[in-house]
Formats: sequence, structure tokens, C-alpha cells
Amino acid sequence: MYSLLDLIKKGRIFQRDQAVTWKCRLCGYVKADTSPPFSCPICECSRIFFEVRVQEF
Repeated sequence: MYSLLDLIKKGRIFQRDQAVTWKCRLCGYVKADTSPPFSCPICECSRIFFEVRVQEF
């Protein structure tokens, strides 16, 4: 697992080695892949609004 700083330095903030679940912070659309879409297919916002979805307990 990389730290956020490592991902920024390597230019891989929107790229993972294994599939993860990406979630749009505006509309809640989710996609399991190694990277988020360039724009959300639901609300059409940019990929900068996607975050890696984490499981909350």
C-alpha cells in the first residue's frame, strides 16, 4: 500500500495496481476498476470528484 504522498509524487493518484471501488462524491456512482472514469456517466463531473471508497465499520 502506498501513502498519499507516494501516489502524488509518482503521478498515480487516479491509478491503482489492483481494482478498487471508486465513488463519485457528487452523485454516489460507484465503479470497480484500476482507475476512475474521466467523467462520471451519471452527473458528468470530472474524475477529480472520485475517491477510493472505503468500508466503514
